[in-house]
Amino acid sequence: MKRRAKILFFLFLILLFLGGFFGFRKNVLASDACNNHIIISEIYGGGGNSGATYKNDFIELYNPTTSDIVIDGWSVQYNTSASSGNFLITKLDTKLENNIIKAGEYYLIQEASGSSGVDLPTTDAKGNIAMSATAGKVALVDNAEKISTMNDENVVDFVGYGGAANEFEGLKSAPSPNNTQSIARKSSVCLDSNNNGTDFTAQDPTPGGENEKIIPVCVDKIILSEIYPFTGEFVEVENIGAETCNLAGWKISDEKNSPHAFPVNSPIEPGGYVALIKDFNLNSTSADSAQLFNPTNSEPVEIRSYKTPENNKSYSNEKSDVWKWTSKSTSGLENVFDEETPPTIPPKDNDYAGKIKINEVFPAPKDKNAGKEFVEIINISNENINLSGMRIEDEKNHKVYFTEKILAPGEITYLEGNFELNNTTPDTAFLIDKDGIKENSIDSVTYEKSQYDYAYAFDGTTWRWNNLLTPGEKNEFEKKLKVSIVKIKANPKGKDADLEEVYLQNKSQKKINLKTWSLATGSKTLYNHPITKNFILKPGKTKKITRKYSLFTLNNKKGAIELRYPNGAVASRVKYDKKKESVKDDEVYELSGKDWQWNAPVEEIPQEETARMENISPSEENPENINPEIAPEISEEEITLNLGKYSAENKLALAEMGFLPASEDFLQSREAPGVVLGAFSARAEVRKSIEIKSTTVWQRAMQKSNRFFNFLINRLVNLI
Repeated sequence: MKRRAKILFFLFLILLFLGGFFGFRKNVLASDACNNHIIISEIYGGGGNSGATYKNDFIELYNPTTSDIVIDGWSVQYNTSASSGNFLITKLDTKLENNIIKAGEYYLIQEASGSSGVDLPTTDAKGNIAMSATAGKVALVDNAEKISTMNDENVVDFVGYGGAANEFEGLKSAPSPNNTQSIARKSSVCLDSNNNGTDFTAQDPTPGGENEKIIPVCVDKIILSEIYPFTGEFVEVENIGAETCNLAGWKISDEKNSPHAFPVNSPIEPGGYVALIKDFNLNSTSADSAQLFNPTNSEPVEIRSYKTPENNKSYSNEKSDVWKWTSKSTSGLENVFDEETPPTIPPKDNDYAGKIKINEVFPAPKDKNAGKEFVEIINISNENINLSGMRIEDEKNHKVYFTEKILAPGEITYLEGNFELNNTTPDTAFLIDKDGIKENSIDSVTYEKSQYDYAYAFDGTTWRWNNLLTPGEKNEFEKKLKVSIVKIKANPKGKDADLEEVYLQNKSQKKINLKTWSLATGSKTLYNHPITKNFILKPGKTKKITRKYSLFTLNNKKGAIELRYPNGAVASRVKYDKKKESVKDDEVYELSGKDWQWNAPVEEIPQEETARMENISPSEENPENINPEIAPEISEEEITLNLGKYSAENKLALAEMGFLPASEDFLQSREAPGVVLGAFSARAEVRKSIEIKSTTVWQRAMQKSNRFFNFLINRLVNLI
């Protein structure tokens, strides 16, 4: 009895470990649940009751992420507080274009009605579930199958409200509302911490709008702006983005000490400034640095270093990423600088002005390795020019020099190196003669904020950004790149959002990377979906693009698709309309000659099957032609088995390698060690012996361990 109890206890520990490792529900840690999925933002069950505010019950959803989310086939489901049966269901037949809830937008679902209260504002979906005003359970599910528990793997979000609720997220249910109150999600650093008791509060209902002001956490666009390392030290940040966001979770440290975090509610407006006043231990007598961390990275997203500070001055950003010491500290406000006497700029006067021109500047390679930037120049004169000693210099005095080079008339060359040209702020590239200064440069080009892998190039009339890089060659531009849509699959078999395809053909003579281009899709209104990853099209080749590269969606009846250049111009456009019917599973719409036509799906032979069919020998096609007197040659490497007792694994290995046992038992030969008798080739039907390699001690130990584990599992099944 004691032995059995020990075995059961041991098996319990194994199951507990496996359960903890693999999990029993499609759930996430609270820290990972923040802002990464559609959430239930408000529930109102008092609709139409005596004294009710609104005539209908409602459920409100919210998309707190930075991306649009497709809700095709989703549902909201409700159950009474103590029930353990199936939930009631409302399918989300959305009115939204392409069945999408856009980033930062709400989605209102109307449920059952009564006689009291006013009408709801415009709703996005309707159901007829009669919900309790004081206690119940609501689930958001990513399909339309009824659930019976919050632990269903398809549950996206779940709320149990009222003290009688028998299921809820976290340690406690959401509070109990009444006929004039809803339960609404609070505004905080984490919109969904998987704890209904702390995530929700009872309040006046606000269908289709914000509850408390929900401010999303800042994802990026936050930069260091000012550092004050003396008594009362502070570090200030600036929001260079276009939206108000919350600095909760962002941190600042000096070079050596632990970081300090911004308070939970720290909103910062576009173009606004917020100072964190803490004892950072910033060095006030020698060099140090301030480091900025976002909520998701352990490595700093920005480091700003300074040399020996000037007494009681702030080290501040002068808007062009040029930092200066200023006596005018401005904690939480726009930076102000001491007035400077403007330098006297001598007139331009050198021998090469008007003869050599900067022709192309490449300041922001995606590969951050040094030496990838380049500046291209062209000789527009009719004389040879010696470039020896000339240099390219930026506004911060970073210099790269030309070596010995004679530039012929009309010739183009370029200088590649680590110029440290600015990526996110304006900068100027100067071409300067030997022993010259910037104020007397041969030529200069100023650009605004750049894009990764784009060059600032001269087209003969004006300067513009171009993703076709031509160092040392004549500039070419995007308008010459011809890429066309040639086929679409709008309704693939399976889940549309993951499997829809658009086929693109490169009709130009150059290899093209479509990253930063976009696909716009829709019916009445087209929504732009940037191509966010490298997508290489070789000349004359056709290649399919999926949601791995661009988060587009295609309608199943009619719609339009545009392939757009990075500047928004349309490169190719296709419209389709199936009228009253829907596109069939795997049906494709493709260009044939000059006309578009619908084609039924073609069954494809798997590649491995095709290869097998192509390589099959005549003897394999006609096994009766095999000479039974000739045994096939079997190399020593063709099969490796274990000595000793021949288990099911040995038998399986023999079968997989083309051999089968003559009987249930394998007999070991007495004539030579490691030889098995009674096996024959399935390919030639001729018996022959097989050389078996000895197992190691470790392999035998692992076999015993596997058999023991299988024994324990079988015992557990028998006990159950």
